[in-house]
Amino acid sequence: MNDLENATKNDTKIMTIENLPKIFGQLAIYNHEKVIEKFDSIENVFAQGNDWFVNLISLKDGKSYLLSKSDKAKIKLEKLFAKSFDRDILTLNKFMLRKEIIAKAQREK
Repeated sequence: MNDLENATKNDTKIMTIENLPKIFGQLAIYNHEKVIEKFDSIENVFAQGNDWFVNLISLKDGKSYLLSKSDKAKIKLEKLFAKSFDRDILTLNKFMLRKEIIAKAQREK
């Protein structure tokens, strides 16, 4: 929590999977609400990109929160999960690890 920007940088991958955003960050934390309050710190990591998201895994409530301010990324993720973003957050009913999201995207090409 003290250095969200570096924590996000350290767990960000650049990928070329057709129906996923190009830049994919991931954070696993206990309480997602505290991180969402500091979303600007996370957003700074992706200032140069227009196709990015962060999978915020909340252990407290067992859900993933996909965070993005990229319209391009939002379109891909809404299609993949058949859910809509509420502002800059798409909430999944359970948490998913990066490898699970990638596997889902590869299955549903």
